[in-house]
Amino acid sequence: CKEVLLPNPALYSAVIFGRISVSDGKGASEALLEMDAAGFAPHQRFLIRCLRLMGPFHEEGLFLIERLGCGTADMTQKLFHVLMEACGTSPDPSSSVMDVYTAFQASGLTSTP
Repeated sequence: CKEVLLPNPALYSAVIFGRISVSDGKGASEALLEMDAAGFAPHQRFLIRCLRLMGPFHEEGLFLIERLGCGTADMTQKLFHVLMEACGTSPDPSSSVMDVYTAFQASGLTSTP
């Protein structure tokens, strides 16, 4: 796509969600990073939309939070919570949630009561 068409955020979006739909979490996260590198930084709402579908690929979701989730502590906390909720669709939900929770704690954020 990149060689034939000019950079367009709609193309990146189609590739990202297309890859998620065919269970290619790594491909989706690579496309998100390419989108960012092309100058189309994904806004927080777009990132949340992606993370809601990344439960089966929670490792990739954690990588995206690390790379693209910069912002306020509240916003980063929300990204972790969205990914934790998405883990309900993973093949091993309890293990996936624990992985995300462990990464959440390692980030230095605290959970809300």
